Amino acid sequence: MDMETAVCEPLYQNGDVHHEELGPKQPTVLRIHLYHSSQSDSNCAPLCYPPGEYVTEQLIINTAKECGVSPVYCSLFGLYKEDERVWLSPNHVLHLDETANESLLFRIRYYFPGWYSCGASRAYRYGVTKGSESPILDDYAMSYIFAQWRSDFVNGWVKLSCAHEVQEECLGMAVLDMMRIAKEKQCSPLDIYNDIRYYIRQASKEGTNMNRIVSINRQDGKTLELVFSSSMEALSFVSLIDGYYRLTTDAHHYLCKDVVPPHLLEAIESYCHGPISMEFAISKLRKSGNQRGLFVLRCSPKDFNKYFLTLAVGAYEDVEYKHCLITRSENGDYNLSGTKKNFRRLKELLKCYQKETVKSDGVVFQFSRCCSPKAKEKSSLLVCRSHRGLEVPLSSSLQRHNISQMVFHKIKKEDLDLGESQGQGTFTKIFKGIRKEQGDYGETHKTEVIVKVLDKAHRNYSESFFEAASMMSQLTHKHLVLTYGICVCGEENIMVQEYVKFGSLDTYLRKNKNSISVNILWKLEVAKQLAWAMLFLEEKNLAHGNVCAKNILLIREEDRTLGNPPFIKLSDPGISITVLPREILVERIPWVPPECILDPKSLSLASDKWSFGTTLWEICSGGEKPLANMDSSKKHLFYENRHQLSAPKWTELANLINSCMDYEPTFRPSFRAIIRDLNSLFCPDYEIVKESDILPSRAGSSALSTGAFQNEDLVQFEERHLIFLQQLGKVDTNNPVGSLFLFYYFVYNLCSIVSEYVKFGSLDTYLRKNKNSISVNILWKLEVAKQLAWAMLFLVRNSNKSGITMWVCEPELTKAFSSFTHRKRRIWLMGMCVQKTSF
Repeated sequence: MDMETAVCEPLYQNGDVHHEELGPKQPTVLRIHLYHSSQSDSNCAPLCYPPGEYVTEQLIINTAKECGVSPVYCSLFGLYKEDERVWLSPNHVLHLDETANESLLFRIRYYFPGWYSCGASRAYRYGVTKGSESPILDDYAMSYIFAQWRSDFVNGWVKLSCAHEVQEECLGMAVLDMMRIAKEKQCSPLDIYNDIRYYIRQASKEGTNMNRIVSINRQDGKTLELVFSSSMEALSFVSLIDGYYRLTTDAHHYLCKDVVPPHLLEAIESYCHGPISMEFAISKLRKSGNQRGLFVLRCSPKDFNKYFLTLAVGAYEDVEYKHCLITRSENGDYNLSGTKKNFRRLKELLKCYQKETVKSDGVVFQFSRCCSPKAKEKSSLLVCRSHRGLEVPLSSSLQRHNISQMVFHKIKKEDLDLGESQGQGTFTKIFKGIRKEQGDYGETHKTEVIVKVLDKAHRNYSESFFEAASMMSQLTHKHLVLTYGICVCGEENIMVQEYVKFGSLDTYLRKNKNSISVNILWKLEVAKQLAWAMLFLEEKNLAHGNVCAKNILLIREEDRTLGNPPFIKLSDPGISITVLPREILVERIPWVPPECILDPKSLSLASDKWSFGTTLWEICSGGEKPLANMDSSKKHLFYENRHQLSAPKWTELANLINSCMDYEPTFRPSFRAIIRDLNSLFCPDYEIVKESDILPSRAGSSALSTGAFQNEDLVQFEERHLIFLQQLGKVDTNNPVGSLFLFYYFVYNLCSIVSEYVKFGSLDTYLRKNKNSISVNILWKLEVAKQLAWAMLFLVRNSNKSGITMWVCEPELTKAFSSFTHRKRRIWLMGMCVQKTSF
């Protein structure tokens, strides 16, 4: 009979621990089975939980504690649901009542070949310096993986080939295991052999019916699609990729918000490192110059409820490193050791003590500035799968791409025919031209090009002009403008680039501001393409330095009939801001980041993220320039007072812009994270909103904003926000109004409104005709009720704005409804609609 170990508190969705004792009357509804624990080597009792709500990540942490697994190695483990053959994602919540009966397996999910090797194929965890690498598994993890593999082998989970070499190796492992059992039980190997039989179970040949699709966007722009039989299987796979990426590439990044571990979100919010070692924390501080007040916040590598603030104290050769302990109590409160204040979040604790001085061992210090995790930063949290360079840099951004040498193709002046002017930049004149090239057989090829001629008055910027041309000519990316070469003729310095038919993005947006086709979905697609170009440069460790809508060129307009989205390319940076005078930099606020106003030489990858945030704001505003009404002194004051651009009403979009435009450069997100967040904006919850609900209006803008966002017509809806209406039966996606005319028809009772044709007529008539139909079941009615609830909620929301009468007639109910929260309104409306669709 299996023994059971009781775990006293169920974990709720917020990650806190439920404090009610597991009484004798509470049934066990969840069992987590172990292969090995720190107390016993065999016959491990499962962990048992009473009814409640449990977050998978917290269950993994609790089970890891039971098995003696430390935080460093916890990321290798997961919870497996054997009956459905899926892994639970870290943020999955189990809602278990008294009738539930769940069984999960605590398993090592990630395996790295070569973890036990010593040669070139050896896999290991990164060390601070050469020779300080560490094994992938510690003793506890190795004991667990041995017990897990043994169980898989004995129970036939392992699919093995019938090759003679494989069977010999399996037989050898079986003999070794029998020797282990004999030693543990202190009996002879013959006694063990008489109790054990050995065979290899054949793999199942049953297929699966798959109908769930997961799309993986590759960096080269190609999309991989995988099909799964259920959403649980799809999420299981996504969490596999997400966790593997954190183990091998970036320990502080998540690929998909649907499976992100809750603890990782909290760590990102507070700029907390994972369970890195003390040596890595000290190394980061040293490479940052041991600046006064700079600290590293990190999780304890040994205890799940402890954190450390590591900082340098002293100066020069007398530097010491302090490690201040932060503990997390059972109720989730954080406390800095030696203080009395408790905080619900790590971020609140840091915010408090960044304003106060702290005294420890007679030394007074202050936590002034956080040294945040860097994208793809190498540490003991990452596994190296092959024999790469062992010397670990602080960040990949410090390893500059060797592109400093000027390399570009020279073009003869006689091969260029200049045409009509296309405008003028700050330092260049731009023309449309023809480039002539001689073919292999004497024929002449003519190519339309853009010719940028450096103004003779700015010849002192020639070197920077050539550097920009050299950089662009050495880079190849579908969202970067192709630079053909340079032409130097006398005093003329000319850059030759590919011809772009539709010109700069800011001009196009202003011309098409009232166009139905240039909607918010169009703008987000353009922003995402720009982010891919910036990610390419970030991976090359190259700062662009001049990201703005004026410098983005529209190659192709959107063609909905062919399903082609708009296509943009980022042009060359032009004259670098590192050589421009201060007055020009101030004029370019808010595209030039604050740190570059103070010191233009501080141009970095983080600078481009600030510029991207400004450009995203600019794109969503229809090409209007932010702070256009401010003079240079007011712009400079804008930065001094740490103001932000007027925030869009769309919260997620506003958060993305503000995160890019963080005044602390190290806190700005990587472009990979920006792309992830942009993707999430394409797939919002079912919500009916108009564009004026997303973007701030001109009338409501503050004194610090330009009022670039204007009010939209009340019935003009962007295609992105018609996702739910499409489920209601909308067909013409090019019509921005869609079936909203039908709503206004019922409300205003107008007699001259043209609405869309509805094939099946009214719901009332349809339900009566199909009362006994099998297809019109309870699920069908619930779906209709849900759609009705959303339509009603839309009317209620606009009752004060557009004179729409609330459909609840009784004054008492109207008063009560107005006091409901948004969620409570939805539930109440849902109930009313269910009653109306039930016959």
